[in-house]
Amino acid sequence: GQCRPSGHWEYDFTSQQLTGDACLNSVPVPVNNTLSDADHTRVRVALSKVRATKRPAACPTDVPSNSLTVKRAQSEARYVEQRAACGGGSTPVKGEGLRALVELMEELSEPPPAR
Repeated sequence: GQCRPSGHWEYDFTSQQLTGDACLNSVPVPVNNTLSDADHTRVRVALSKVRATKRPAACPTDVPSNSLTVKRAQSEARYVEQRAACGGGSTPVKGEGLRALVELMEELSEPPPAR
């Protein structure tokens, strides 16, 4: 089956585990990758550039969206594209920081090369 471009990821800072479901090149891709220290640093830098914005009054229900839940030892934050952040419990984000983060998540979602 084909999918529309979107992704829902979860990243655990402690275990450096990236999990979730992505749509890459119109193909659904389950994600379960342990990131290297270098990739962990890339995620940390990308997250530092994400900026929260105000929650929209209404959200479309048929538009694909992206989200990333970040788990740290004592906290958890869920970042969602502004257009899909109507419900509580998530932080609406937009702009260049989100685009860069989504591009990184898509790159890190690619299956490791076969050996």
